[in-house]
Amino acid sequence: MSDRTQTRKWVGVIRLSRLKDDTHSPERQRQEILRALPQGDQIVGWISDLDVSGSLDPWKRPEFAPWLSDNPPARFDGFLAYRIDRLSRRVIHFSRLIEWCNQRGITVKSATEPFDLDDPIGRAMAIIIAAFAEAELEAI
Repeated sequence: MSDRTQTRKWVGVIRLSRLKDDTHSPERQRQEILRALPQGDQIVGWISDLDVSGSLDPWKRPEFAPWLSDNPPARFDGFLAYRIDRLSRRVIHFSRLIEWCNQRGITVKSATEPFDLDDPIGRAMAIIIAAFAEAELEAI
């Protein structure tokens, strides 16, 4: 049982480079995010950057950028994505996003990858996963 008494508010992050990609369809990403949502928490918004490359800086993505402003569409406590590569496929962008979130007390979680950014080993693991996502992008 968690000692957490307050409901956390999440923004679900969905991204797809090519709309015809069935493996990581927006519907599948949404289902996995909802499945991973901690009990009692809620989704207060969705980022659905479809037909958007993972190489694009989150601050330049049409749906993501408003949530990274001083006046986001709603108050939130964290981003919950299907996988790290849905957040970004560039290590530098992912690292910048994590730093931005840390400065504001915002959590970043993956629905399918087990890492904890509050733990040094978890942060290292997340960066390694991001590096593989970047390598995959370059191979594509």
